[in-house]
Amino acid sequence: MEMKKWKEAILNEALRAIEGMDSSARFLENLKRINRHHDYIHQSIMEKTDRELRAIENPPSFSYCWVEMGSGGRQERTVWSDQDNGIVYRCKEQDQPAVIAYLTKLAEKVVNMLEVVGYPKCDGLIMATNSRWLQSVEGWKKNWEKWSEELSLDTIRYLLISSDLRAIYGDDGLVQELCSWWEQQNGSTSLRQRLVPYSLHQRIPIGFFGQLFTKTHGEYAGMFHLKEGGYYPLISMIRVLSLRVGIFPTSTQARISRLAQHSYFTPLELQEWEEALAFYLRLRLKNHVYLLSKGEGLHDYIQLDDLSKGEISALKHHLVFLKKQQKHWLKVFDKEGGLYA
Repeated sequence: MEMKKWKEAILNEALRAIEGMDSSARFLENLKRINRHHDYIHQSIMEKTDRELRAIENPPSFSYCWVEMGSGGRQERTVWSDQDNGIVYRCKEQDQPAVIAYLTKLAEKVVNMLEVVGYPKCDGLIMATNSRWLQSVEGWKKNWEKWSEELSLDTIRYLLISSDLRAIYGDDGLVQELCSWWEQQNGSTSLRQRLVPYSLHQRIPIGFFGQLFTKTHGEYAGMFHLKEGGYYPLISMIRVLSLRVGIFPTSTQARISRLAQHSYFTPLELQEWEEALAFYLRLRLKNHVYLLSKGEGLHDYIQLDDLSKGEISALKHHLVFLKKQQKHWLKVFDKEGGLYA
């Protein structure tokens, strides 16, 4: 199927997902189908570009895997997402300069092609064209060790981004090896403890009396930010709890399910988490489809007046739930030795 038709398929799946929101489980299944379309686009570009470049460059033997992070890594893209990608590779030591040169060219071509077909480049340069995210297996491990020791705001961000790593194209065994190593490291260091303040102190935009807080100035003044206003605090809490246990599935839904299996959530809390996740992803998807239909740039700001009474009620309910969970887990981590230990 040509690229235009795949993009049309994504939009059609998005419309079905929005209209068919009769259960959280059904919506999340629809979202998986949307993300499989996104994956296919990425894989098609990777396969074609790699084949054509190898015919020209004839690089030495090596293995590699193109990886996604961010919403792509978590399989939570809507009709759009910017790029968050990288490369993991393995080769003989003497071949490394030639392999790096080849993969650098490949990354440039793929990143540019992804931009052409509708995936904007990452403003924060979380892309395979940045040498930080184009590393050998051992290079990734060394970076993770270094970032775990430094734990500045930047390195904490890099670690959290890395925890969403997912194989897209190539030798996924390299990613499996990294994930296994990462899980072992988290079990033997205080890393997870140090990540708690960053992940559990995000502001939940609802007041004591149920008032919703909107942006106070700028282009989107008076609008509610869906990503910062619920979705990102949700995925951040689930991510740090998963690191606490040593869970590495990158889908937020899979992480929630695994945490419940480890008795982190009661059956009722499991339902609350899944419903909150589906709610925020659905509103983001609905907003992006609407903006796309108007030919506007995609963003995560919405007018609260555009939501139904039921949606406003659900939004407040989920925000209150997230606030309670945030407070609960802060207490749990504090009892284990202090948040800043």
